[in-house]
Amino acid sequence: ATSDESGVGHSCSMPSASDMEFPPLPLAYAAAAETMVPLVHSLIVGNMDPSKVDADELLRALHLDGSSHDWTGRLCNGLLQVPVALDGAACAALRTAVDATSFMAGDFVAKDSVDRLLDYQLNLTVQSLSAIVGDSAATRLLALAARFHDEVSTPGLGALPPVLAAAVLSEGAEAPAFPEPHQIFIRRYSAATRPWFPFHCDDSSLTINIALSDDTDHIGGRLIAVLKDQVSLCERAEGTATVHPSSLLHAVTRMGSGTRYSLIIFFGKVCPQAGHKLVLCTPETMDALYPEDEGSYSCDGCGDSGHSLGFPSMYHCAQGCEYDICPGCHQVGRRRRSQSDDVGSRGQVELVA
Repeated sequence: ATSDESGVGHSCSMPSASDMEFPPLPLAYAAAAETMVPLVHSLIVGNMDPSKVDADELLRALHLDGSSHDWTGRLCNGLLQVPVALDGAACAALRTAVDATSFMAGDFVAKDSVDRLLDYQLNLTVQSLSAIVGDSAATRLLALAARFHDEVSTPGLGALPPVLAAAVLSEGAEAPAFPEPHQIFIRRYSAATRPWFPFHCDDSSLTINIALSDDTDHIGGRLIAVLKDQVSLCERAEGTATVHPSSLLHAVTRMGSGTRYSLIIFFGKVCPQAGHKLVLCTPETMDALYPEDEGSYSCDGCGDSGHSLGFPSMYHCAQGCEYDICPGCHQVGRRRRSQSDDVGSRGQVELVA
C-alpha cells in the first residue's frame, strides 16, 4: 500500500505472475517453495496481487490468529512512508558498498534467523553509515523513528516515560531522547541469490526500511504487509523510507530480474545484544511502565511473571527497551560477569552506577 506522510495506507495493484518472467529458483529456495501452503506460495513465489487476498485467510494459512498476534488490530494508523528520505547519491553509495562486499567469503554470508537461508547483507554501525552517506543524512534517517512516534503514535516508542526518566536520573544516568538503533544493514536481493523474504515480524520495536533501488528497476521483489486488516503492496521509489512497528507482518516477493537493495534500521533490541545499562525500578515505577490494561511484565531471565514474583522491584533498560530482569537473575548475571574478564566485550548488561 502506498501511503501519504500521515502514514495511512492505500490499496495498490501489481503485475500478475503471468506478466512476469522468472528464472529457475536456487535449490534451497525451490525446496522452501515446496513447503509453502498454496496461498502463501501464490503471494510470495507467484507475485499474486495482494489486494485479492483476505488478511484473515492469510493469517490462518500461516497458522496465526488474532488471539496471539495483534498486528491486524494494533494501535497503528498505517505506515509512515517518507519520499526522498535519502537522495540518489546516498542510495548509490550504499549500493556500491554492498556490491563491493565479497559474498564468496564465508565471513560475510550468514544464514538469516527467519528462514535459515543465506543472507546477502552488509552490516553497518551508525558511524559507518554516516561515513557513507554523510552525518546530516544519517541523522535525518535516525530522526524518522521519533517522527513515526509523533505522527503515527505507536505505543511503547519515543521518548522515555516520565517515570522511567525519573528513575534513570535518580541513578545518575542521562535519559536518552529515543532508543538507539541496535542493528543497521544493507540487504541485496536477486533471482539467483536471495529471491524473496518470507512473511515475518522483525525482532525489535521499530523498523526503518529505505528503498535503495526503485521498484521499476527490477521485476518482482515487492514489499507486502498485513496492515489494517488488509494485505497491501508498498510501492516505493528510490530513497523512500517505510517506517513501521516491527510487529507488522510483512514479506518481500520473488525476484524475477534486476537487483533490489534496501537499508534496514532496527530500534529497540533487548539489552544483552545492545549493551545498554539497567536501572532498578520500584514496583510503583513498574506499574506505571506497564499499565494493567496493556498487559503485565515478566523477567527476561527466568521468565517468571511479575505476578508470580510478587511484583518486586525490577531492573529495567535505561534506554527505554522493554527488557526487565528480576533481582535474582540480575545477581546471577553480576556473579558471572565477575568470573569472566571478557564478558564486557560481549555486550553484558551492566547496572547503572
